[in-house]
Amino acid sequence: MYRCVAITPEGFIQQLAVCYVGRGYWFYVTGEVPEHKDPADIDRKLIERYQVDLSRWARLRRKKAGLASIQYLRHGRFFVLVATHGHHLMFTTESSVLHDARRSPIRFAGYAISYRGGHPHVRIDHAAYLDFKAKLLDRATRAPIPELCAMFRCAPFEPYAPVRRQLIAVWRALNRARKLAGLGPLPIECIRLRRKIMRPFGECSSSSVLLPAHHELVLAAVSPEPDEVDAYPQAAEGGVEDVPVDSGTCNFAGCHGESAACQECQHAEVDRENGLAPGSASDLPVSAGMLGLEGEETLTEEQVDVPLDLVDA
Repeated sequence: MYRCVAITPEGFIQQLAVCYVGRGYWFYVTGEVPEHKDPADIDRKLIERYQVDLSRWARLRRKKAGLASIQYLRHGRFFVLVATHGHHLMFTTESSVLHDARRSPIRFAGYAISYRGGHPHVRIDHAAYLDFKAKLLDRATRAPIPELCAMFRCAPFEPYAPVRRQLIAVWRALNRARKLAGLGPLPIECIRLRRKIMRPFGECSSSSVLLPAHHELVLAAVSPEPDEVDAYPQAAEGGVEDVPVDSGTCNFAGCHGESAACQECQHAEVDRENGLAPGSASDLPVSAGMLGLEGEETLTEEQVDVPLDLVDA
């Protein structure tokens, strides 16, 4: 059965960016299901009309024949149809509303998803970024540091590489305002640098890769100058990176202790999930994508829980 309904906005964004846009599904059509219609009926109608529910091998044969493949994804009443290069009915019937993600980003839930420099980009949409920045600056000199830290930590954006840089631009602007007012700076630790790996069609997954120390992430993240990240679209530089979730507590063997006190349990949990020998996960190399640098690696199908029949060959 073709799975197309994302449980959360974060899962929708991850599935769209990593598994679709990142794999050549650049042409898209977006829409909203009317209030008086059943979304499940619209799902069946579009999947049947555009032959979306195909196996991996059928998509491979279509690609060799010069035909496009289609994917369909929906969250709530918002849906998107994405297509690869080739001939397809969608290019004719939806030509008036068809867009290219390399030129016009897909906007949803405050995010903007595009394809640039050979990989997908997930950033905060310009309007949402300006609203978030104005909200923080309005409280910069009036709120205590704990409240400002909480506002950063509760920001409704997963820290993809471009998003991290935008958040750091806001952090710099906030500290400049506090400095002029004679107040102390906000620590960089208030910015969440680790992204949760979501199961788009189910619950969140747990950690699968060990991350570098927090100070290493900070050194890599704060290096750009403010003008390089505060301006749009320069703030979008970066890409989708392979960053797992920081679970906060140890869930191995019913331990449920604090992460700092259960490193051995976490390592064993990581090794078990990856099918590795105990202790081998700690030797895994750190990808450049973890630090928001060039040459990021995209997530694998296993990490995002995507069946093979949903991935273009």
